[in-house]
Amino acid sequence: MEITMDQVRELADRYDQCGLGETSSGRFLRSVVQTNQMPRGGGVGWLNDLVSKGSPQSVAPLVSEIENLVARSGRPDTVNALMSVLNKVKAGWKLTEHTQSELERLRKQVNDALPDLELGERSRHLLAGLAARKRFSSYSYWSARPVISARLDGIFRRWRAESKISPDDWEFTRENFKGPIAEFEGGKHPIGSLRWNRNGAPATIMEEPLFNDQGDVVIKVLAKTGVANVRVKTLLVRAPK
Repeated sequence: MEITMDQVRELADRYDQCGLGETSSGRFLRSVVQTNQMPRGGGVGWLNDLVSKGSPQSVAPLVSEIENLVARSGRPDTVNALMSVLNKVKAGWKLTEHTQSELERLRKQVNDALPDLELGERSRHLLAGLAARKRFSSYSYWSARPVISARLDGIFRRWRAESKISPDDWEFTRENFKGPIAEFEGGKHPIGSLRWNRNGAPATIMEEPLFNDQGDVVIKVLAKTGVANVRVKTLLVRAPK
């Protein structure tokens, strides 16, 4: 069926009404109307595809909602994340499952408006230690988890800049570092207890576990060779046989 200019004009109006007039498709349709000339070459297939799809779904309500969330959020990182989603919506992109999930998380965060946590000294040290842990850990591990990695980077960036962390970000961080947190908080090596290294040398625990600059959980011990910091995961509760 031959496409008429009236059809193109009506479809271009619909794109404007749905808030998609500034997308590539919306601008293309408007240019056809303004020049009053049907496209040639690759534009023919593009126009046929747009006409066959018909009227687009309006993005105006979603745009309005995201703009409202941006206005109500007091967090720069949340505003930046919302603006990224907003730009995709305005560009007419179909939101991926991940982006939709991220938008739902941001929506809940803004609507709940929970206050940031007040962390004690040990918790602040934990957060700094986990940031170092990520920075010095395997690149291939985190590159295989880009969504998790990106969110953790944002959490640590906000903590360094503002010394603030929300309850949901705190839980997300803890969920992704269960191993080192267990070493740090587990209480497996109380002060004064006798432990052994893998070679069978005894050592007495002198302090609570801490993170070193590389993000490893270490603990101060008194051994025959003197005082030293050793990795918690190398200590044995019982002497090796």
